[in-house]
Amino acid sequence: MKNLLYLTFLALILVLTTACPSDDDSGPILSSEEALVGTWEVVEYEAEYSASGFFNMSTTIEGRDFEGEVTFSDNPKEWESDAGATFDITEVFSVGGGSETETFSVEVEKEMRSGTWEINEDGRLEGFQMVDPDYDETPPEEIFFEVEVVNNNRIILTTNIEETFIDDGVPVEFVGTTRSVLVRK
Repeated sequence: MKNLLYLTFLALILVLTTACPSDDDSGPILSSEEALVGTWEVVEYEAEYSASGFFNMSTTIEGRDFEGEVTFSDNPKEWESDAGATFDITEVFSVGGGSETETFSVEVEKEMRSGTWEINEDGRLEGFQMVDPDYDETPPEEIFFEVEVVNNNRIILTTNIEETFIDDGVPVEFVGTTRSVLVRK
């Protein structure tokens, strides 16, 4: 779960935060990559995940106290971030008819991270190559974001994750969504 939270936060750092609809979102959606280039700050983040297998688990995550910024450069197409935040997490575990709820907060300290990016022909922000010495997956996992809004002041990004993996010989289905918003500095 800690790696999942850390991976989720890395996704957040890369371009995220969630926002309610506002007048800022009514501007034209820019399809050019130049719209992304610049310095942004994360202002909101929320996520929901569920896992089912031998056990069932549902998780909600809300970010707060965002610090730092995310910078996207054009040539080469790289990003770097020194962002940090606190995440309020609620997990509900169910096994054999019983359930347990746990609520806690995790603080992710500001730390320099970097990688690459591109926007594909479908308008998806993709190709994040995360440089994370603590994450044991090789090669680094690519994360894909659906770009809901990119205008001169705001980026709204969403992710949809669907994976099946084996945990102690039992298949586990993992499903999750994130919604994030960055605001231009």
